[in-house]
Amino acid sequence: MALLEVLLLLGLGVAVSSVSLQKRIVGGQDCRDDERLYHVMVLRYNNKIESLCGGSLISDQWVLTAAHCGNSDPQWVTEAHVGVHPKSAPKKIYRITQLEVYRDSNGRLHDIMLLKLPVKITTIRPIRLPDCPDTLLLGTKVQFAGHGLTQVGFFNKRLQDFPDDLQCAEFKIAKHEKLEEVLAKDKNSRRRYEKWYSVQSSKRDASRGDSGGGLVFKNRLYGVSSFLGDPDYAFNEPNGFMDVCAYKQWIDDTIN
Repeated sequence: MALLEVLLLLGLGVAVSSVSLQKRIVGGQDCRDDERLYHVMVLRYNNKIESLCGGSLISDQWVLTAAHCGNSDPQWVTEAHVGVHPKSAPKKIYRITQLEVYRDSNGRLHDIMLLKLPVKITTIRPIRLPDCPDTLLLGTKVQFAGHGLTQVGFFNKRLQDFPDDLQCAEFKIAKHEKLEEVLAKDKNSRRRYEKWYSVQSSKRDASRGDSGGGLVFKNRLYGVSSFLGDPDYAFNEPNGFMDVCAYKQWIDDTIN
């Protein structure tokens, strides 16, 4: 009986150890206090549901994010939380009433959106957009940041665990083919006509709550987090980021 108890304890120890090893940061590490000051937290909620996204301050009054991060329906509230990083910075919460979503010449909506703040922000320097047409080449190292889920369990299944601090991580621009294969399974996917970058890392991954966050190269905003190749398991598939240059004319026309 004593031997059986010892074996059971050893077995339990292995199981606990395995779970502990499986849990690791998905997004990389805490962002430095002097970077990503332009990062904005975007909340969308009603009486029953709340969703978390990111965004980037690109002028003194406009935030660039993903279209699915906001809702103009009167039953929904969209908020922009400015000054969320570092945590010691003074934070301001603004209710958004003007949401501009890109619509192409065929009337189709794309997953990129501008939020107009009710006041001008003078204490935070916005991030600059690229000198388009400037394309990120295959293999280019880029940085991404977000407040999304950070932990994974068995088989890298995403867990409901949000970080206290903004997370930063490096990725590489990947080939489109693999992500296109994933999207091909969804015959109604609007991703076929949108313009996006495919981004991947074998050790880091974006996750739920990271949508709308900015993909940055040399201190310029090149992409907006839009969708996960695999929403349930980390590291399996590339992720899609809206290509800012493809929408820059619309951005300039809207904010100016």
